[in-house]
Amino acid sequence: MIRRIILIAFLASVSFVSTNGQWYVKKYNVTDIDFLSREQLDESLKESKTDLLYSGIISVSGAGVFLAGRYLPYEIDDESSFFEQLLGEKGMKNILMVTGAGMVAGGAVVSIVYLGRILRINSVINEYFSFNGSIKISPSIIIDYEKQSFSPGIALTYNF
Repeated sequence: MIRRIILIAFLASVSFVSTNGQWYVKKYNVTDIDFLSREQLDESLKESKTDLLYSGIISVSGAGVFLAGRYLPYEIDDESSFFEQLLGEKGMKNILMVTGAGMVAGGAVVSIVYLGRILRINSVINEYFSFNGSIKISPSIIIDYEKQSFSPGIALTYNF
């Protein structure tokens, strides 16, 4: 039994090594998100917002399933399945609650991933495709080559 678990874990880890980690590597065959065009970024932003909405729907429906398992009565009738008879009323309520909690947790994790993706896409759009009249303030280092010294400063960029 332990050998089977180790073998399955090893095969799963080998298959995970061959996968690409970032979404833009698989979809657009680029090594960095900075290489995407404005159209590709807009398309990815739209898809990510849609997927964020779907993951939110999954989380909310999971909360509904959890609350239904917690507060609604569950009665086993005469024509119940073998599985329902085996677990009983309390077991079925617990299964509903665990399923709901899993849906909430899964939806929350996916929402965090897509929210991070949306923020990254927006930062790339703002950095490389900023609109006219935008101002960008960023920290910088001022280097004086004659005195061989440096001091912190602020860079102000105005796009026109």
